[in-house]
Amino acid sequence: MVFDVLLFPFSAPENANAWLWVVAIVMGLLLLIVNGLGLFKHAERQPAGRVQQGICFGLIAITLITAVSYFYGLRSQGSWLHRWDIFHTVMSAKYQEELGYFGLYECALSLDATDKRLLWKVKRVRDLKTHAIRSSGEVIRDSDCPQRFSPERKAEFLADLAELDALHPRWKGMLRDKGYNGTPVHTAMQRLIWGVAPFNHRSITIMALIDVGLICLALGVVGRVFGWPLMLIAGLFFFTNFMNRYTHMGGSILRFDYIAALMMAMAALKKERHATAGGLMAYAVMSRIFPLTFVAAYGLYALLLSWRERRISSQALAYAQGFLFVGGGLFLWSLWAAGGLDTWRDWCQNMLIHSGKTAGYRIGFPHLFMMQGNLLGTEGFVSFPDKAIAFASMKGWWLAICLLWLSVAAWSGRNRDVLTFTVMIGLLAFFLTSVATRYYYSVLVLIVLMGINPLQNRGAQRLVAGLFLISALGFGALHLNGFRPWVYNTVLSITLTGYFALATFWLTGLSLKRVRSMPRAGTDSLAAHENNETSGH
Repeated sequence: MVFDVLLFPFSAPENANAWLWVVAIVMGLLLLIVNGLGLFKHAERQPAGRVQQGICFGLIAITLITAVSYFYGLRSQGSWLHRWDIFHTVMSAKYQEELGYFGLYECALSLDATDKRLLWKVKRVRDLKTHAIRSSGEVIRDSDCPQRFSPERKAEFLADLAELDALHPRWKGMLRDKGYNGTPVHTAMQRLIWGVAPFNHRSITIMALIDVGLICLALGVVGRVFGWPLMLIAGLFFFTNFMNRYTHMGGSILRFDYIAALMMAMAALKKERHATAGGLMAYAVMSRIFPLTFVAAYGLYALLLSWRERRISSQALAYAQGFLFVGGGLFLWSLWAAGGLDTWRDWCQNMLIHSGKTAGYRIGFPHLFMMQGNLLGTEGFVSFPDKAIAFASMKGWWLAICLLWLSVAAWSGRNRDVLTFTVMIGLLAFFLTSVATRYYYSVLVLIVLMGINPLQNRGAQRLVAGLFLISALGFGALHLNGFRPWVYNTVLSITLTGYFALATFWLTGLSLKRVRSMPRAGTDSLAAHENNETSGH
């Protein structure tokens, strides 16, 4: 391809990680140097000289090269299509009536056993109802899958399975994963796509470009609302974010829709279009659920403002209307398009099983309560079920710390603008309360889009610099020790704990400094207290 010829050092998989690592280090250190020298102070009031223009064009070039490294260089297992996720997502959604949330592996094995035997090498498979590993022969013998499918649907299912097999997937590993856990709304979206598009290599490739387009659209909206300098910084961090490397979920279908929606929701808040923001956040929630932390943060801000002003803001009402209209509409649509309330009940049951314990590629504050045994390698490593038991014994301490921490952060941010409050409290709640899969930390890019402009506020600059340095640390940790629980459960969970502690301290400092000067009653705008400081705090 043209990328391989023209941009080989950046598009080759063996070089892409190294390039992104270097960019993360350079950006983090550069922002710290700029911060220390105060070079951004009053920068927007000065005309751009030739040196500044050169820096800007250089930054644009680096961003474009980094985007190529991200979207193409980090392709999954040498293939741009994410065969693993396509199998789970597309097949589960397309055949939801027959498979539900628990029948994908069982039916793939049992139906294939009566046809081309593409999966004959798979000897062990995970039971998605219990997560126990069983022999494939036992699963085939006990299966009722042939009775679930009509002859036409069975033939279509087997044809799609053969299409996937032509992409050379790793069947042995795929059928030991934990199945499909997309919400019924996500299932309905997939069914809408594959009810129209034929399931073949060409259409899969075209549909996989949807996510690339969504990210580009979101960055375009960010540039339009926040300005292109912040767009470039946000893009560079998104592309160099170690936790969100494209190899994890790139090349699949609608795996980045939630973060694109959240980025555009923050842009809508910046423009004080609260109904639009509510609708976009509703889509993110119905697609991935966990963005509820941002909705709760917005709701808490609106509640605090209403308490202070003794009335409910019209903007909060507009947000609620947008959220309920889109969220309610998507829920009703999923009832019609994805199997009704039974599908939602099965999804809840599936998530209870799926989230019952952590895994080696997850990140979150609860991991600090699971530090038993050897953390550096497999020898002496405490199993994840045992870690879940250990966490349960310390759950009271974890809950108390979370409540105290969130209370301090909310008090500190109560006089900030709605955008800063929503981003910081939403991210903090997400980190403190969950052990989320690594790629969901794409949401860290929202820190660049706070109401407190990193180009004007030196404290915000340090927060953004910290994002790049944390990403660089992740690349380095994986390079030094490839044991994933060490990298994600330990190194990144501990580092992000320190990062959010410093962010809370920064918010507290701002609050203590300005509490006496803040107006007791604001205008009807939730963003009436927009921060415009240019000094460092």
